[in-house]
Amino acid sequence: MRKVQIEKLRSFVQAIHVASGMNQEHADIVADVFVRASLRDVAHHDIYDLPGRLEAYKSGDMNANANFQQLSKYEAMERYDGDNGSGELACAFIMDRATSMAEQYGMGFCTIRNSNHYLAAGPYNEMAAEKGFVNILYTRTPPSLSNPEGTAKVVGTCPMGFAAETNREYPVLLDVCLAYLANSAINEKVANNQSVPSHYGKDKHSNPTTDPAAIKEGFRLPIGGHKGFGLAILCEILTGVFSGGQIIDEANPGKKGTYGIFSHTAIAFKADGLMSMEEFKNRTTEMLDRMENRDPNLHIPGSGLYKSKRKIEVENGIHLDEKLVEKLNQRAQELGVHALID
Repeated sequence: MRKVQIEKLRSFVQAIHVASGMNQEHADIVADVFVRASLRDVAHHDIYDLPGRLEAYKSGDMNANANFQQLSKYEAMERYDGDNGSGELACAFIMDRATSMAEQYGMGFCTIRNSNHYLAAGPYNEMAAEKGFVNILYTRTPPSLSNPEGTAKVVGTCPMGFAAETNREYPVLLDVCLAYLANSAINEKVANNQSVPSHYGKDKHSNPTTDPAAIKEGFRLPIGGHKGFGLAILCEILTGVFSGGQIIDEANPGKKGTYGIFSHTAIAFKADGLMSMEEFKNRTTEMLDRMENRDPNLHIPGSGLYKSKRKIEVENGIHLDEKLVEKLNQRAQELGVHALID
């Protein structure tokens, strides 16, 4: 493992995006997302995804110099086209637009189509919460779920997250998908030859299985059975349908694989719209206190992220896999960017 300082990581991500064709302002935003995601210290949906992004820019599968276009607007609702650009940039943009509208109207809804993978919901939820907004972010993905009685993958896993400020050192923040395991977690199970509970998914013959490799060939099942399946449909409505982008198994003409088929929707509420911010934060904190008084062992969503961030900040560094560093340094050399770690 190699240790890299947080600000060194930030400046590297900025520089390598600029060298890949992104303007400086957008590169700064994307770098902030990558750093926030990497502070979770989970080694997926973070800096470990950067080599794939850089390869997509290089091949032209993704547009590093995306220009978002407004397609329609109504009061506190806006819809954009993402120009097949960075999912990180797209989600930061729509969350900013949603909070700007919420500042004016009390609520804001912004959706964008023709986008790409965005790492994880948490960084964008965190950004908006820091500005004083309760917020939700939804993303549509290629089909990989069915309902418990299903025989084929029919809807995406609906990565989503929400956040709200408290008087604690961290917000309430949930960052999940509606499958029992994200794709990266399934790949990890396969690599480590580990089994999973049979309710996690089915094989290609629609039989329950404990083999994650068989689930990859078949399909995953939603958390909560038909309840999770219903929420996945809601996610598809709020993202693919509202954005005018791809829905369910619809392909993106002229694009390879899953590029450009992601849609995202950000919803924001002005936390001090109906009461003062002080009262709102006091009440969210009291809510958590009451929960923990009833169960002292309770894990509050967001607390684990905060502990990881504090540990990295105290150590002033993130530990990265040697192979990842080699990949990033190699691409940096090709682009004329200083190495992440010499």
